[in-house]
Amino acid sequence: MPIKCAGAPQKILYLWSDKWSQQKLPISVEFCKTIGVMFGVPKYAQALTRVASSYNIDTTFKLPLVKIEKNEATFENADSKEKVVKKFDLLHVVPPMGAHSYIG
Repeated sequence: MPIKCAGAPQKILYLWSDKWSQQKLPISVEFCKTIGVMFGVPKYAQALTRVASSYNIDTTFKLPLVKIEKNEATFENADSKEKVVKKFDLLHVVPPMGAHSYIG
């Protein structure tokens, strides 16, 4: 796994989206994910897709983050290698994680 808990990046996403929704704030939320699916287990992926949709969260897949500069995040489309720059006011990033190289 590229991260320890596949649900970790989504937990804060839903918590804040719920808070902003309750406060009726005009917030635009986007979830960009490196891999091509919402979650690796289809049963949960379907449920989480519905949750994201209920909060009007835009989802984008196969879009690894490559650079952060000021209030701009640069992503690179995994298929086309095209650079995609997105402006942000708040950015939450969960970095790739893995075991040390000496653990096989």
